[in-house]
This record gives sequence, structure tokens and C-alpha cells, in this order.
Amino acid sequence: MTSGLYVHVPFCTTRCPFCAFAITTQLDRRNDWRATLSREIELWSRSWTEPVSTIYIGGGTPSQIPADGLAGLFDELRAAFDVSEDVEICIECHPGHLNVAALRTLRSAGLTRLSIGVQSFDDDELAALGREHTGAQAIRAIEDARTANIPSVSIDLLYALPQRSRAAWERQIEEAERRAPDHVAAYVLTFEPGTSYTARRDRGDLTQPSSETEADLFRWTHRRLNDAGFEAYEASNFARSAEHRSRHNQGYWKRRAYLGLGPSAHAFRDERRWSNPPSIDKWMRAVEQRELPVSEPLTAADIQLERLFLGLRTQDGVELSEPEFASLSRALAGLVHDGRAEIHERRLRLTLDGLAVAESIALGLADELTSRV
Repeated sequence: MTSGLYVHVPFCTTRCPFCAFAITTQLDRRNDWRATLSREIELWSRSWTEPVSTIYIGGGTPSQIPADGLAGLFDELRAAFDVSEDVEICIECHPGHLNVAALRTLRSAGLTRLSIGVQSFDDDELAALGREHTGAQAIRAIEDARTANIPSVSIDLLYALPQRSRAAWERQIEEAERRAPDHVAAYVLTFEPGTSYTARRDRGDLTQPSSETEADLFRWTHRRLNDAGFEAYEASNFARSAEHRSRHNQGYWKRRAYLGLGPSAHAFRDERRWSNPPSIDKWMRAVEQRELPVSEPLTAADIQLERLFLGLRTQDGVELSEPEFASLSRALAGLVHDGRAEIHERRLRLTLDGLAVAESIALGLADELTSRV
């Protein structure tokens, strides 16, 4: 079984008001982060023996690292781990950071996929989101990726924004269709604890769209992108063809092993999970002292819930064991009757109406299974 590598680059120029990720705006610490990352790679190089088929550089803003620095990181990971010849290498990037020359450097170093943090093509919306790029820069980033012959170009978009009309979201999708990326990741804007957006909502300065509005936008987005030739292989991810699906993310959803490097990065292997400290200082101290994070085994209930949460969001759904299928027969019959699920040979797959409320369905089924143990 192959595995994935995730590297967390924690640097951003500013913190977006909706962001709850582990990031820092102290860009002068990039050299220290890079030196510590090399030591962490060395710590894991002997014990992580699973073949690596995907490498994902996320953040934060990975494009805060110069292209030649990222290319050097690709080489270092190849030297330290058993990386396959056809490895998928993906980086997230800010639309205003990488020009054609930088992208060609990365392509020569093995980059196969670029995830561009567009979020919106509308300048007023970008300003409200705290983004430091314009719609024109987002369009240019897509064009530059094409010029540099990046094999797979993905864009991120946010919907269900406060005070945004449905017509405004429809214009975002129309613009995305005109730019013809290979992949679209469309996410609901979430109000995370501790963020500026959540504080403003709690004060009454922002109105969070209702769950009904979110579900309506979800269904419309799926239908529209499907009509435009994109396949929804996961609830928030749409690819023009199977080769443009994110192999790395599919590894998460299929519960394959992955190793996380850098502050806050998570890892999974042999039904055990662990994570690095979210603080860059604490992470650096742990690595300097050669302290690897302690893993914790997942309980049977944890595994069951995770299978449902991850599997039910995908096009393939989840295969239920005979005991699970028998225990859930009444609940499954209800889902099928309501048009929220389809079942074939004990494989449960949610319909579009079911995907719109996938989390609540997974929780309900997990509760049902737990109550019968």
C-alpha cells in the first residue's frame, strides 16, 4: 500500500479573517523553518518505509518559499523516502506569487499539480475576505500555469459568503468555466472558533447563511459543474476527468497512510494517528530534541465513524460489512426512501440530496451502530 507525504508551510503575509489554520506572519523565520524541516525529514527517513505516491505542500502559503527552494525540497524528499517514479507532487499557491519562470522551474523539478487559492474572482469579495490578490491576478495565475505546462491546474472557490447573493456566486462559477481549470474545489465558508469572522458574526456584524441556503447552493453548484463537464468525485471536489482528481486527497478519504511534516501537520498509519505541535516554536524544539510525536490508537468506534465521514462524501460511498448492514437496515431503508442514498451490494452511496447533509447522515448512522454494540 502506498502512502502520502504532507509538508506544512506555515507562512502568510497576513491572516485571513476566516482562517483558523496554524500559520505565522513572521516571514523572517523561513530559514529556521527550512533547517528544522530538514532535520525532521532525517528523523523520519528510516522509519517511514511505505512507498510514497503523493507529495502535497500546503499551508499557510507554500508559494512564500522561492521556486528554487521548493524544487530543492522535492529533491530532498525523494532522497529521504521511497518516492515512486510517477509521484503526484502538488503545491498550494497564492495567485500573485508565481510567474511563468517560477512555474517552469517547479515543473522541471517534478511538479505535476498546482492548487491556486482563487477563492473569488470579484475584487470586492476578495477584499472582504482579507485576500491580497485581485481577480485579474487569479486569472493570470491560471493562464501562467497553462503556459508553464503544469499537467493539472486546480482552483479553490468559496461559497455561502455573508451578504453574497446567489447571482454573485453563479457569476463566480461562470468565470471559472471560462478559465477552464482541470479541477475545482468549492468549499462552504466555515465560521471557525477564534477567527475574526466568527467574532463579527457573534457581534451581529456578519450574517452567516442558513443551512438551507448552503444546501441549496451546494446542489446548484454540483448540477452546474456537472453540466460543464466536471465530475463530483467528492462532495467539494470536481475534476474534468479521472486523471485530474487529487490523488493525495483520495488517499485521505480512503484512509491510506500519510506522514505530516512541519508544525501542526497530522499523520496516520496502522490505525494510529499523531500530530505535530501547532506552534512553530514548540515544533522546532521537539525536532531539535529529536522527539517524535506520540501516536494514539483509534478505537473501533473511531474507525467506524471515520469510515462513514470520509467514505460517504465520495462518489464511491462506503462498503458496509454484513453486521453493519443488518444493524442499519431500518436507517438505510429510510435514507433510500427519502431519496438521500442508494445501496448496491452493501455499498452505500449518497445522492446529491444526501451529500448536501452528509455530515448529519454519517453522525446518525454512527450513533445507530454505537447504540447496538
